[in-house]
Amino acid sequence: MKSSGSNVRSGGARGRLVNRSQASSVIAVADAAIITLGRTLVLRVVVQGVETAGQQAFLGHFGCDTCRAFT
Repeated sequence: MKSSGSNVRSGGARGRLVNRSQASSVIAVADAAIITLGRTLVLRVVVQGVETAGQQAFLGHFGCDTCRAFT
């Protein structure tokens, strides 16, 4: 993620602007982190709202126990 150089230099950055092309990778990283946290805490991980086989494969790769379709 990129932030404005002037905000970084002045120390005034309060957040980050995420553009559309970065959004899916940010969401993927967050999903992987949540699944990893659940697995670390020895919790059963269930994801609801899976729409594609690609999403299911991604979630399964990171250890999601159950994927439910978007209803």
